[in-house]
Amino acid sequence: MSDPAPSPKSSKARLITIGAFVALAIAVFYIIMLQSMYFGLKSDSSRTIEAHVKTIMLQNQQIEALDQLAVRVARFNKEFGAEVGLVRVDEALNSNVTDLEKKATAPDQAKKTLAELEETIGAIKGMTAKLKEYERFLGQPVAVKAGDSHAAIARKYLVDEAKLSPKEAEAVLRKTALAWELDPGNQVFNLYHDGLLFTTVTQGSARRPPLLAQVSQRQASAARVQELEEKVRSLEARVASGESASPAPSAAELPPTTTAPAPAAPTTATTTEPAKP
Repeated sequence: MSDPAPSPKSSKARLITIGAFVALAIAVFYIIMLQSMYFGLKSDSSRTIEAHVKTIMLQNQQIEALDQLAVRVARFNKEFGAEVGLVRVDEALNSNVTDLEKKATAPDQAKKTLAELEETIGAIKGMTAKLKEYERFLGQPVAVKAGDSHAAIARKYLVDEAKLSPKEAEAVLRKTALAWELDPGNQVFNLYHDGLLFTTVTQGSARRPPLLAQVSQRQASAARVQELEEKVRSLEARVASGESASPAPSAAELPPTTTAPAPAAPTTATTTEPAKP
């Protein structure tokens, strides 16, 4: 007795099921292909190193954007702060700029400057979102607590996990650029490979991107230097015109003889910064 011929309805259902399976397989294949094109079909350590490098490169771009934001915020506060309201860089990132922009009393030029701030903030947030994508490939992070330093976290990793001696760990740290300051909630990712420490700080649950503190510090220092230079020029002009001059700035007021270096995103490049305890 021959098997009954399948009904058109069951054949159609079977074709739909097969088609769905094939479509799913193709989708998975393309996802794997795209991921392999981006990060390469490599060993875990090679993929992690590549993720560190991509993160560092993007963080360098983010530092430039943060610098630009700090400059624009300082200019806005100087020109329009008294009339419209002051802007702080960390608050701008989380963002009170839109409210100021909607103020009816804000002059058109102030609104234009605020729109520029919004554009820069948008770019910084876009970089932060991209950095979160890279975090998936950076390994297991260390969550930063109050009082932690980048050097202490990196040193502990080198000794406890990479199994270096304290002396070897210090030698590695001396040729590794470390963040000047960490915020609670930041995340630190470490990988030791072939004598180099790949160490990256990401924002994590902190309110501001890492290195923003250094950017703000450097801007404040530059503003202080400019203020003192203006005092000196004013003093020299008064002396040249024969007026009685006010006392010269004290040694405590004078800026340091060397300017602070630009904050470096975590990388394996050589740095002269001493490791923090």
